Amino acid sequence: MQFSFRPWGWVGVGVGVVGLAIGGYFFYQNRQLKVSNEVVGLVEKVGRLVALPEGEEPVVATVTEREKLSGQPFFAKAQNGDKVLIYTGAKKAYLYDSDSDRVLEIASLTLGTEASESGEARERAYTFAVRNGAGVAGIAGQFAEMIEEKVEGATVVETSNAVRTDYEASRLVSFIGDEVEAKRVAELLGVNLGDLPEGEVKPEADFLVVVGRDQG
Repeated sequence: MQFSFRPWGWVGVGVGVVGLAIGGYFFYQNRQLKVSNEVVGLVEKVGRLVALPEGEEPVVATVTEREKLSGQPFFAKAQNGDKVLIYTGAKKAYLYDSDSDRVLEIASLTLGTEASESGEARERAYTFAVRNGAGVAGIAGQFAEMIEEKVEGATVVETSNAVRTDYEASRLVSFIGDEVEAKRVAELLGVNLGDLPEGEVKPEADFLVVVGRDQG
């Protein structure tokens, strides 16, 4: 998953107002974030649940108009009042429900503008799941490193074993609904596009790579 972050700049002294535009409806107010006890507390709470990026202060957003975000997968489980921790350097965002003390969603962050009707290009950030279908120890981790080197903005969110370990050829399975873009990513990785193999569970990611023996 990815969404676009569009900073609108700082206003005033000591108090900033920044806009996070997702479909044009998501807003938050930033109040002295670096010294805010609320932000420090949120980071501590969320950090006990997941590993957060280090060396960076997050921007914190509050969901205020949930109904207007219904088309955004990142906010599928969100309710008004939930918090979003945004790490622009690490290009990651975390949706946190303080009532249940749960992280509801983690997403890659696309910095920049969205694609315009004129066809202007936009930055993209994709998530990948990598599964070892070759039965070779460590091969999924090695391929994951290669993905993050070759695909700009890529984040590997899963490395695991495939249900089978006898795949001869590696394959890329796309869930983004854009065949042209999927072929571009496949070419970058040097693998062929394919369907989700029988028995494999669809991952919570934009792409699945099943690594075969051709990468061994």
